[in-house]
Amino acid sequence: MSNGTCGKNLTWTLDDEGTLTISGTGDMENYSWQKETPWQVRRDSIQEIIIEAGVTSIGREAFSNCKNLSAVKIPDGIISVGELAFNGCDSLTEIKIPDSVTHIGEGTFSNCRSLTEIKIPIGVTAIEGYTFMSCMSLRQIKIPDNVTYIGESAFDCCALLWKIELPDGLKEIDDFAFRDCMSLREITIPASVTEIGNEIFGNCISLKKIYYEVGYDFEDKLLEDNDAELIPC
Repeated sequence: MSNGTCGKNLTWTLDDEGTLTISGTGDMENYSWQKETPWQVRRDSIQEIIIEAGVTSIGREAFSNCKNLSAVKIPDGIISVGELAFNGCDSLTEIKIPDSVTHIGEGTFSNCRSLTEIKIPIGVTAIEGYTFMSCMSLRQIKIPDNVTYIGESAFDCCALLWKIELPDGLKEIDDFAFRDCMSLREITIPASVTEIGNEIFGNCISLKKIYYEVGYDFEDKLLEDNDAELIPC
């Protein structure tokens, strides 16, 4: 068994069965290539993560590249999930994010290649860049009503993603947001959208119909690098 601290008032324990438990109160530390997680040398042994009540944030890169992680328990009360927190967790098939979360950082679930299902909390207002990039098993996603921004390459290379529901209050879709979503067949752009980046549907080879509001001045951008039909609604 290994243990230590991972925040001002937080401790961690990794048992011999591969369960990493985070306990205490307050925010987790943020990590990077310059400041490795304290469980870095044993990250390949981590199969389950239990975050106990009292923890208020998940630190940047906290569980990045835990290749054998298959189960995560996150309590109500978590407010923020840091950048790249679960990046490269190849064995993770699903994760439940509580509605207390209002911020999910850039690249948080990127390269989670087995992730098939996730529900974005209702309090989140932005899908940051690269958040779900290369989630190659993700099949459908509903963007919550409070989201006004979808960042660059947010769903880039989600090859099996065939259904995306965008909210009526969405204002901006950044560059390459849905590029290489090769199973996407049709999508509706809400009337609230006022700004669209480059090639948001680039190389979406199955995309046949884009429903959009009459009067948009970015019809050409919707058709960059795809063969879809534009259908006014």
